[in-house]
Amino acid sequence: MKEKWKLICEYKSDSKTHLEGDKCYISNKGRVRINDIILDYGKGLYLGKDKEVRIYGCKLPESNIYRTIYKLFIGPLKYGSNYNIHHIDCNHMNNSADNLIQITSKEHAKLHNISKVIEYNEEIDKLAKLPLRSQSKLFFIELTVKRKEERRKIREEERKKLQEARQKEKQKERQKERQKEIDNKLANGWKYDKNGRIYNPNAIKDIVLYRTKESYKTSAEKISLRYKNDPTYRQKTSESAKDRKWINNGKERKMVKPDELEYYLNNGYELGYKKCISH
Repeated sequence: MKEKWKLICEYKSDSKTHLEGDKCYISNKGRVRINDIILDYGKGLYLGKDKEVRIYGCKLPESNIYRTIYKLFIGPLKYGSNYNIHHIDCNHMNNSADNLIQITSKEHAKLHNISKVIEYNEEIDKLAKLPLRSQSKLFFIELTVKRKEERRKIREEERKKLQEARQKEKQKERQKERQKEIDNKLANGWKYDKNGRIYNPNAIKDIVLYRTKESYKTSAEKISLRYKNDPTYRQKTSESAKDRKWINNGKERKMVKPDELEYYLNNGYELGYKKCISH
């Protein structure tokens, strides 16, 4: 008989023992699996108070496993106290579809009046004494912890890949913007020099006004370029600083206008450019 699997339960949220999207399957040979993991006694399977096989954390379509297998793989069940599912080899642990048959309760009682059933019942009693339910719970918890860690690692890798992809997109956008600026400047008469930089030939010669790869890091560099690029910048700054004088109070120094000088001298400042704590 070829083994066939059918879905009986799907978990809709994360828990201590299962993850969202986990699926429980049952086969016509009586085996049970969660996703690709085959379950066994103490590892997902246990015996209930009625000594029937149960799946930890899974609600079966029927009251027990063998009734579920019969309904899924053989045919519809006849409900009521007059009908029972019988194990042909009298082994209640063999839930294969080939080993199940639906008969009346009277026929079932006659078949169970044989000594062979007692041996199998003893084996079931031994399993019933073991803490299979707690073992199954621990099995699922340990398995879920490992899977959550694996899922976390996968999500971190995906997040890193997304970040790298976004950074590459931003870099491409910046390169396009820079290229547009260069194209606009070239269209307005700018030219390339020997070092691959562009400059304005209408301004002072050999002065770099735009860099294609490096950005200006210091304000001093920007100011020095203002002096070079704008011939009137020095004149403007010198006129604004004209007639100003240096004063200090030992902690800081500054340049002030003539009309402000008297105020600062009355408040502890003195004339002169001296080394101060703040500089």
